[in-house]
Amino acid sequence: MSLECCFCTEPTQDTCTECTVSCCSRHLYKHRLGGFCQPWKISQKPGIGRVLLASRNISAWERVVYDEALVVVPDYIPVCLACLDKVNGDHRCEKCLWPMCGKEECKNHPNHELECKVFSGKNLQPQIEDYSSIHWAYSALAILRVILTSQTSLENKEALEMFMSHVEDWKSDTKVCEGLARVWKFLETTLAQSSINEEWCLFEYELNSHVTWHKHTQSLFLLS
Repeated sequence: MSLECCFCTEPTQDTCTECTVSCCSRHLYKHRLGGFCQPWKISQKPGIGRVLLASRNISAWERVVYDEALVVVPDYIPVCLACLDKVNGDHRCEKCLWPMCGKEECKNHPNHELECKVFSGKNLQPQIEDYSSIHWAYSALAILRVILTSQTSLENKEALEMFMSHVEDWKSDTKVCEGLARVWKFLETTLAQSSINEEWCLFEYELNSHVTWHKHTQSLFLLS
């Protein structure tokens, strides 16, 4: 009899050899992320979305969830696109000319690699007057980074598609819609990035991300 994978909920005959929970071979590493069997399974609840249900008894003080960010993006404020520390305009990426912090380890950093290839040679660096204020270009970059991350592998694409967007709940907000239109026009016409629905990208990272306030960033965690 085929059972559901604890992670993707697809039918599977495979089980974890450590705890015998049903888990397909493709997602076994997720079940064992952090070096231990995660004590839950993913399920869908109408009107709520994805939830985690205990797959066994959980002991007091036992670690329940271990997760790693799928993508980390700036949170509106100008920051270094590698380490996400604050910037002041004194240093820029040598390739795309976006503001950076100037630390040696941030040059050619993998965090900035994907969008740097898109921006390089296009003279699209943001014009910033106040480095402590919100700038729309960093919202555009955040969505672009989500799009590019989804294109790096089928696994990343499937993981991002698991998030809920609640698009209909946001369409009544005029300011959100106006901001989205400006950002998506920039992505679609200037950068030719239109392979993923624009509403999906914005609401995915807005509703499913955790904010790291001390660095002005948002991180997408699949289990959040």
